[in-house]
Amino acid sequence: MNTVIRNETNSITAFMLEARVIAGIALPLILASLVNMSISITDVVMMGWLGTSSLAAGAIVSDYYSIFFYFCSGILAASSPLIARAIGESRYSRIGNIVQQALLLALSLSLPGALIVYNADVPLHMIGIKQEIIETGLPYARIMAVTFTVMLLVNVLHHFLAAHQKTRVILLITALSMPLNALGNYMFMFGYADIEPMGLAGAAMSSCITAVFILAGMIIYIARSRAFADYSIVTRFHRKNMTHIKEILPYWPPNRYIQSRRDGSIPVLYRNHGCVWRRCTGFPYRDITHGRCCVCPANGICPGCHSTRRLCTG
Repeated sequence: MNTVIRNETNSITAFMLEARVIAGIALPLILASLVNMSISITDVVMMGWLGTSSLAAGAIVSDYYSIFFYFCSGILAASSPLIARAIGESRYSRIGNIVQQALLLALSLSLPGALIVYNADVPLHMIGIKQEIIETGLPYARIMAVTFTVMLLVNVLHHFLAAHQKTRVILLITALSMPLNALGNYMFMFGYADIEPMGLAGAAMSSCITAVFILAGMIIYIARSRAFADYSIVTRFHRKNMTHIKEILPYWPPNRYIQSRRDGSIPVLYRNHGCVWRRCTGFPYRDITHGRCCVCPANGICPGCHSTRRLCTG
């Protein structure tokens, strides 16, 4: 009886410790998300002060921008589990490469994304938005095209810090950006001192400055932190090993554990313990994670990571 009680007590203690750790990581991220929502609400309120046309144009362009931004963000989110896995495996030499290649991927995605946002008037006109609304929102869209690139870079560093449990840093930088965004809105939208009122474009200018502030804050923290000194994320950006980009892309879409069946050359896809096996020509299965084709072993053990679970059938 005493043994059972002791085991239950140990289980409860372990659960509470685990819950405390999770809460310590998650709570700052929750608050940071709420701060981001507050920034968006502030933008909408101050757009409303400009009039109904400006409010409508800002809302439409903002939603249009969000479609492509969150699409690209979903791809870059795969860097977080890759970094966390490298930390868990104590393979710290990989982390710098993963972050660098995620940043390069972010820049690559930002080029077509920024062009799409910059030329927002074309698709908006095609779906029947009034010309007056398009003309009002176009200057806003063209400045937001710059913000698109900056925020994708912020997204990568956000995942890097979150994977290292530095979520309080994310919250602090995001919280400091909130008054900066509100002040920028007031100054650029309505004019202040020698600054001419820019109207709706002023909101985009404020958002761009705020994004640069967040990016600069994260870069300064990472560069000055001794914990990240060995990663050499900035100082050794000449590395040409691009293998991690190939790892990031298969992780998207976000549901990485879906079993997919298709007719044709790639009929079966299984993911388990970080390994992906796929049917390919000449060999029953291909191990995508470790980059080679191999026959599914009789004992079901993956030759790459030595997982003891059965990874394929038949």
